[in-house]
Parts: sequence; structure tokens; C-alpha cells
Amino acid sequence: MKKTGILFGVASAAILMMSSCNNGPTNGNEQKIDPALEEPATGDDNMHIDYTAAEHFLVRPSYTGTLNNPKIETKAKFDSIFYCTHEHPEAVEVDFDKNYVIAVVAPNTNTRNTVKPISLRKSEPNEVVLTYRWESGTQQPDSTRSSLALIVKKEHDGTVILNESR
Repeated sequence: MKKTGILFGVASAAILMMSSCNNGPTNGNEQKIDPALEEPATGDDNMHIDYTAAEHFLVRPSYTGTLNNPKIETKAKFDSIFYCTHEHPEAVEVDFDKNYVIAVVAPNTNTRNTVKPISLRKSEPNEVVLTYRWESGTQQPDSTRSSLALIVKKEHDGTVILNESR
């Protein structure tokens, strides 16, 4: 009876340890973000600006420049920097009549970096401030340009200021 109790205790501890291992990132490239720093994409205060992440877009391999202005207001400018990885590009196309894009593009590197938005807020006078953070990942054999593209309604127009958080 004593051996059964010990065996049950060891098995319970092993199951508990294995289940706690599944709470972290699913692979080495994903990192957890401190929830205290993260702001949701929607909010109800008068300074918060709602946005949508422009998913399915990557930086064109031919794009070697840097963004002097993070605010992209035309399809031509956006298409010169990004391309769509989706099978049906029209399904994820940005409507530049109603929106603009705020973009952050990393330099070429062989480290898989990720840029995470923390907040997008109105600021005085007539400014939109994007606070974001770079997270370093693993080394990779080829170079890539990590990026972030947020779609913002034109009603929240203003000079875009980038604020990198550390």
C-alpha cells in the first residue's frame, strides 16, 4: 500500500511538471510579452487609437531603404515596401481612402527579431505616438527584415512619432 501511494505521488508530480511545460511559447521564436506593457488593439479611453495589424505582409527582398517617415498614405508607397503572402491579396488589401499604415521596418539581420506594438495613442498637438518594443530571437542562416504594419483610420490623422520601449 505504501508503494502504491509513493508511485501515485511520483506520477502526479510528473504529470504536473509536464503540463506546466506547455504554458510557454510553442517554439523558440515566440516570446511572452509582459501583460503590464501590452495594450489591446481596442480601447475606450479618449487617447487610445484602435488599429488593425496588417497581417500577411512581408518586406520585399528588393527593398533596401529605410523609412524616413513611418506613415504610409498611398498604395504605391506601401506596395514598394511590402508584398502580400496571402493566396488572395485582395482579401487583405488596405483601403487607403479610409486608412493609412504605420510601419516599422528593421534593418537586414541574420537574427529573427520581432517588433511588438505596446500602444498607439493620440498626443498633443496633432500627433499619433506608436510605442513598440523589439524582441531578439534566434540566429538564422539567411537575413530577413522584420516589420510591423498597423492599419489606422484616417480620422486619427496626425504626425506619427515612433517611441521605442526597452
